[in-house]
Amino acid sequence: MFAVKEKGLSDRSVRILILLLAISSGIVFSENSCVCLKSIFNKTSQPISAQQQNGGEKRIYVAEQRGTIYSYTSSWTGRTLVANLSSKVVYRNDLQDERGLLGFALHPNFTTNRKFYTYSVRLFNNEQFSFVTEMVIGNNGVADINAEKRLLVIKQPHELRNGGQLFFGKDRYLYIAVGDGGVHGEIDANATMAQDGSSLLGKILRIDVDGSHFDPTGSTIKGYSNPSDNPFFSNSSVRSEIYATGFRNPWRCSVDKENGEIYCGDLGSSFQEEIDVLQKGGNYGWNFREGTKCMMGNCNNKNDILPIYSYEHGSVGGAVIGGFVYRGSTISYLNGKYLYADVRRMKMYTLTKTNNASSSSVLEVCPQNQCPCDARDKPVLILSFAQDNEGELYLLTTSAFDGRSVNDPILRILPKQSGKPGKQGALGLVNRTVELEQRGKTTSHYSDT
Repeated sequence: MFAVKEKGLSDRSVRILILLLAISSGIVFSENSCVCLKSIFNKTSQPISAQQQNGGEKRIYVAEQRGTIYSYTSSWTGRTLVANLSSKVVYRNDLQDERGLLGFALHPNFTTNRKFYTYSVRLFNNEQFSFVTEMVIGNNGVADINAEKRLLVIKQPHELRNGGQLFFGKDRYLYIAVGDGGVHGEIDANATMAQDGSSLLGKILRIDVDGSHFDPTGSTIKGYSNPSDNPFFSNSSVRSEIYATGFRNPWRCSVDKENGEIYCGDLGSSFQEEIDVLQKGGNYGWNFREGTKCMMGNCNNKNDILPIYSYEHGSVGGAVIGGFVYRGSTISYLNGKYLYADVRRMKMYTLTKTNNASSSSVLEVCPQNQCPCDARDKPVLILSFAQDNEGELYLLTTSAFDGRSVNDPILRILPKQSGKPGKQGALGLVNRTVELEQRGKTTSHYSDT
């Protein structure tokens, strides 16, 4: 709290004094690194992906780890259960399970063809596999899960490090982020799959879902084709689906709406977390390198791509969540910055990418008195980010990683207020002071509690 009491000053002097005190006390805020969070919907359970329809009704689709997919109107009303895959996916809600429904993406022509894609972990003959499937939403807004079309099935050797991101690039191809399937915290035999061109584990894949091709190994016709400009398309010793190699457990990739660059957060083992920008045919180092740290052999002889940013485990965190480059219009001080988070610290960060180096800063949640009254939420546990058609960003959160929570909020990221709640910045305070003076008072009180 501060109080100002002045006698014998002119109106102009009082205005100037109050204005200076208001500015120095934070009533007029400069653009710096904090944001406000507004809960726009809180009836989800472990939301792992949210995407808005581009065109048409602009409905919003939310996928939950337990296997359910819901749609909402653009104002977050009219909830419809689109698909319930809970009987197909393997997921336990009594532990921190990394399986279940992990990826979701709408087809670029979704408004007309009504197709969407999922990445989930399922059991077949008591063994675990990652399924990439295609489904179609009917006129009633619901998908027939029995008409599900399998595109890819990848054997998963372990319950952990499944990856699971699905997204379409500006080239309209479907990208699939797959983990190496290894054991937590270990550089085991499965970790070597990230460097094995005959395996799809530990890779970013790229396929054309509008095509098909004949697979001679299984004498079957696959419901997708491999783009002819995929980097290993003509290499018989490397799977043609592979776009980039050397990933441990990529958790959340995104496309920059402005320039089409693809950012991925890749979880480390014991030392570093990293953020990468994808290059066609790039090798991102795992398992001989973690972030910038050489794990085995002479890494200087490896023709791999270093992350644009990496950080050590410890005070900063230990489990990266990839985000998005902000391209919205409401938070000017974030424009062009990449937002990401860390599970261990439960904080958000901004990354500024340059040609020579990248720098990162903590993106704090603003104090409540710097936020609108309806935007004073704080995340408990962050699962993922989402982006709407206008480029605004959201946090998908949960209150518990064990999957039992049913009121998990989706939070919109907003700018902090230019003035105190209920005020019009410093000028509003000055005007109020003059009003009080006109009533015969010479004391201005402003409570900042």
